[in-house]
Amino acid sequence: MGGCVSTVSDPRQADPRLTAEEKAIAQLKFLFESIDMDSDKTVNRKEIHAALQKNDQLRALVGEAKLNPDAHVLWQLDTNKDGRVSWEEFESHLKQAATEQVENTACVPAAEVFVEAKAEARLRQIFKSIDSNKDNTVNRKELAAKLAEEGEGFKTLLAEAGLDSNFEILAQLGADSNGRITWDKFYGKLKEAAKAEVRETGDVTAATEIKIEEESQSYCSLQ
Repeated sequence: MGGCVSTVSDPRQADPRLTAEEKAIAQLKFLFESIDMDSDKTVNRKEIHAALQKNDQLRALVGEAKLNPDAHVLWQLDTNKDGRVSWEEFESHLKQAATEQVENTACVPAAEVFVEAKAEARLRQIFKSIDSNKDNTVNRKELAAKLAEEGEGFKTLLAEAGLDSNFEILAQLGADSNGRITWDKFYGKLKEAAKAEVRETGDVTAATEIKIEEESQSYCSLQ
């Protein structure tokens, strides 16, 4: 069915408050938005065809939903026959199959390629926000400044990765002999936790906090 293997201690328990169905819906929503290339909040024939050609796991999901991936998938998903598939139509047809996948594997495999890409992009954004001197590494002072921020998203991400922000976090993240963390080490330690967040919510909270902060700063500069 495809791998959803994680090095997080138990990705299925990343947020025990969420049911398998809720996790499935979050991943389906992310999958739908990834297929919707023109961002018009619907999927057309060209978009669904391209997604099926590139993503064998999407074909498998369609099949598990008792639809035929080889015969006019858009028509099968398009309940009101307006030539487009809305999020509501996509969800109603695929939710049960996606929920069963989450129960069995902790994820919706069709969404995984998009999950990994989103997690990497968001972690890179977080890394750049910490690297205040722009030397492509993170040092002790920069990391301490990040941990002192009001937002809890980064601390939560560290905890989800099995790291303790109250301990020697620099060493836990794999700092070199000069006390610096490279991008590769940062990504390697946090990618599974970031992917788990994307699977459940569609984003990485620590990155959304950066966006909010940047927007606030931009607003203040206009005053």
